[in-house]
Amino acid sequence: MANGKKSFIAYVDWKETFDSLPDDKAGKLIKHLFAYVNDENPQTDDILITAVFANIKQTLKRDLRKYEDIKRKRAESGRIGGIKSGEARGKQNEANEASASKTKQNEANEAVSVNDSVNDSVNDSVNVNDNKKELIDIFENFRKDYPGTKRGLDTELENLKKKYKEWKNIIPLLPDALTYQKKCREIKKNSGGFVPEWKNLQTWINQKCWEEEIEINNNKTQTDQPFTYRPIKHDRIITDSER
Repeated sequence: MANGKKSFIAYVDWKETFDSLPDDKAGKLIKHLFAYVNDENPQTDDILITAVFANIKQTLKRDLRKYEDIKRKRAESGRIGGIKSGEARGKQNEANEASASKTKQNEANEAVSVNDSVNDSVNDSVNVNDNKKELIDIFENFRKDYPGTKRGLDTELENLKKKYKEWKNIIPLLPDALTYQKKCREIKKNSGGFVPEWKNLQTWINQKCWEEEIEINNNKTQTDQPFTYRPIKHDRIITDSER
């Protein structure tokens, strides 16, 4: 976790994941979780814990990036605010010393207001471009990591955009889903289960395969009940200003 950060967000959706695990596995998972957020770099040979925690880990990393971004923006806003406050005091002193008229003072205030509006517009534009670049980078890393047949970045991204209007909300979910599915396939293969070939990426996206619920019959869970993983649904919403 970041220096000075004493808390993290736990999502209510995680309850389904913990409830699906046997009690001993759920206990190991919660201990693994707290060791991770306390920077203890936990390791485990339990492939089931590794698979389930992969999704939680990506969520925690995303929240940490969001926390660091907010902290950086607040610090920058405070710095800019301090500069503007100093400039404003300087202008007021000059105006008082020169006995400037009320009309001139109003004009100066209007000029500052216009500059603020321009700066805000520029900052908003930069934030939008940064958000889009971040999403494209996430999708490209996911595309490269996808084991099945795939086409180039532009082609696959354009297919996603045409297929789903909410594509900006979907992209952050893809790496977690892929990480989990890889782990599940490994578990099924090791336990003698059938593991189909990967679909080509276009089909995987068109069929919303990131939402698939995967049932794993694993003797190592020491239970007769199969373990079913339900992908965690994140609450990230792309605002109109980011579109």
